[in-house]
Amino acid sequence: MAVGTLSSNAFGLHAINPAMSIPLMEGYEKASQSFKDGAILKRDTGTLAVAGADNTADIVGVAAAPASGVTNAKRQFVLAYNNVFEVTLEDETNTNHALVIANLYTDYAAQVDSSGNYYADENDTTNTCLMIIGANKADIDAATVRARVLAVFLTDTLAQNT
Repeated sequence: MAVGTLSSNAFGLHAINPAMSIPLMEGYEKASQSFKDGAILKRDTGTLAVAGADNTADIVGVAAAPASGVTNAKRQFVLAYNNVFEVTLEDETNTNHALVIANLYTDYAAQVDSSGNYYADENDTTNTCLMIIGANKADIDAATVRARVLAVFLTDTLAQNT
């Protein structure tokens, strides 16, 4: 059974960097876009477009605000390169994934639920774009379902490398 809407923690990716501020970048929205704050964005002929599920190339960053629906509207985003993001770890196929220590330092695909919320898909280690780099130890010990974890984008999926 595929994930319809995440039952909890459903708010996409959010940049985390306690040591310093996170600069916002600005780009232009592609025509007919519909995405939420926290959506993964990719480059598309000079504009920003929602990346969609299982995207493995041309990633630019994460939306800092929802799409406006207006062609070439300015949109702010957090650059994917060199930033850490908090994201829900869930299993698209089986749902209700419980966090385990083996999830750390593993590459996963990004998936989107039916409400447009992005999450790391614990069941997909083929179409990868994220690596889990941290989690709350208490969440690991308690096998927390749909835990929020820290992740970075894989370098070979970023726009500057594809």
